[in-house]
Order: sequence, then structure tokens, then C-alpha cells
Amino acid sequence: MASAAAVASCAALAAAALIAAGAQIAGDVEVGPYAVIEAGVKIGSGCRIAGHAQILNSVELGKNCEVGHGSVIGGNPQDTGFQRETASGSRVRWTSPTSCWR
Repeated sequence: MASAAAVASCAALAAAALIAAGAQIAGDVEVGPYAVIEAGVKIGSGCRIAGHAQILNSVELGKNCEVGHGSVIGGNPQDTGFQRETASGSRVRWTSPTSCWR
């Protein structure tokens, strides 16, 4: 784990998780082994990131999100016809990492 990542003290990170400098992880978050969290990513409280998942490209997850084993969030789509300009209709809100609860 990079020392410059902002990780709340009550977050549970697997020893083999790869957390980049500049990532922000709120309280009550679980990150599984070999998960990759890139710089600029913000993960809200109560999120569960399974092993081998990747959170890329400054993605912001709100509260209580679950990312399954091997998932890639923020990567290039497999559909080569996808237009990045197309609005998804999804809205994600970042929550402050100041409170911790279990």
C-alpha cells in the first residue's frame, strides 16, 4: 500500500491489496487481496471491494457499494462501439472519510 493514500483508520485492507498514492478510502471499507485501487480513486464508507477487483481512472464510489471479484470499474469497455459521450444516467456521490462505524 502506498504511504500517501488517505485511508481511514477503521478500513480493513488485505495485506496484498495494491493502493496507489492519492487514493482516498473512507471508514468501514473492506478491500480484498490483490485488489487494485488507482490514484485519484475515492471510495465511500461501507464499500466492499473483492479480491482481484480493479478501481481505475479517478472513479468515485458512494456509500455501501459492492465490487465483485475480478471486476474492473473505470476501465475501457469491451464494446468497441461504445461512445464515451453517452450519458449513463448514473450519479455517484463521494462521502467524507471522517467517520468510522462497524
